[in-house]
Amino acid sequence: MTPPSLLAGLALITALQVPFLHAAETFHPDRNAVLSQVQGFFDALGANDGAALARIFVPGAQLTIAPRGGQPATTVRQRTIEQQIESAKSNKDTFLERGWDPTVLIEGCIATVWMPYDFHRNGQFSHNGIDVFVLMKLEDGWKIVSAAWTAEPGGVTKHPAGAP
Repeated sequence: MTPPSLLAGLALITALQVPFLHAAETFHPDRNAVLSQVQGFFDALGANDGAALARIFVPGAQLTIAPRGGQPATTVRQRTIEQQIESAKSNKDTFLERGWDPTVLIEGCIATVWMPYDFHRNGQFSHNGIDVFVLMKLEDGWKIVSAAWTAEPGGVTKHPAGAP
């Protein structure tokens, strides 16, 4: 027979976890619109399409690259979306970035997307990692205000669909 104090303890632990369960990702009516902007970033990057990048991001949006290997950063590597757009004008490489299994959290006019991704340059695997996007809903729809990612050349996490 289970002692009453053990049952009470288990009930308390379960009750304390319930609020955290509700904080997990749930379906939101804007989820597809948010993910569409992230996919738009991947598509614009792949096409070296600066005009498309300008439509997806707010002016001045920050892009932040985490250090390789998960080590603490000694410096923060950032560029603005405008710098990325300028770079796209002269870039002749082809890119393919694929994300999967996104976690999307939306509250009011702010959203975050966290997902693993892989990145290919000129048809060859380059690296993979984690992408994190922060978006805000403006009068003309969802826009990316910042993006940050890790870049791991070892390719530990593989895309579930396999090689492109």
